Amino acid sequence: MLVQDLATAVANNKSAPYYLRSDALAWQQAAKSLRGQNPTKRADKFKVAVRLAKKAQSYGFRGSRAGLVENLRASALLHEVLEDPKAPEYAEAMLYAGLVEQNLRELNMGQLDQYYFESCIRQMPHSDLSERCFASLETAVHEANPLRELDPQGNWAIQLRLDELRKLSEMRNVSDPPKWQLRRWEHEDPRDSGRN
Repeated sequence: MLVQDLATAVANNKSAPYYLRSDALAWQQAAKSLRGQNPTKRADKFKVAVRLAKKAQSYGFRGSRAGLVENLRASALLHEVLEDPKAPEYAEAMLYAGLVEQNLRELNMGQLDQYYFESCIRQMPHSDLSERCFASLETAVHEANPLRELDPQGNWAIQLRLDELRKLSEMRNVSDPPKWQLRRWEHEDPRDSGRN
């Protein structure tokens, strides 16, 4: 198995940095645990992908290479699920695909995670799932702006923040429950109930 061989080579390479050898040990364990797991049904692929995505997140901070194998395998399985737009798991698969891509951000160019979150919101508007996708989108948009740190008061950074606000405002309207669906008391501030 290619992953197992690569991980072993890195783990045994004494000139490799310690953090990389440590990650390679996690890759070896992941490769061993994935051996023989090849689900064929779409629902099973989705369940395995979700389990792998959650396991990869359990390794710690986003961008940790320790969960690389799990994230890559989860990504492959989720893309197989996403081949059928009528699948009952389709919108939720978009959420998990976005979370996986967020973890793999340094391997891909662009903002693929944001695309998945936006698609999830549009697929299931005004739902609990779309609210979860919006929360992830907010985080992804915030983290994707490199000028926020480099030159926060520069014209480019300000323009990017304005674009972020427009994008998030548009997506918030799609993810929130429609105004006509909210009951009157959900709009009222309970602190104002005794005032007239």
